[in-house]
Amino acid sequence: MVTETQTTVIETPAPPPAAPVQVATAAPLPPPKDFAPNPALTRIHFDFDKAEIRPGDAQTLDTNASWLREHPEQLVLIEGHCDERGTAEYNLALGDRRA
Repeated sequence: MVTETQTTVIETPAPPPAAPVQVATAAPLPPPKDFAPNPALTRIHFDFDKAEIRPGDAQTLDTNASWLREHPEQLVLIEGHCDERGTAEYNLALGDRRA
């Protein structure tokens, strides 16, 4: 008894190469010296050697946050500052915590 086997080969073309992905890049941010104070926003202050928001400044911060949510097109620079007492390293860390 003889059995025949047939094999059919189906070739499918390779998929076309994927189109290159273009990544949108944002415009470069302006340097900090180009930022100007925004009169719609109010500064808050901290107690000596502290980074916690004072109760009296919490409402100010909430008002600032509301304005920023209403104006998402605005670019803001948030910085934390301190006085000259303490080492430079300590003051930089305190300023970062305040920001």
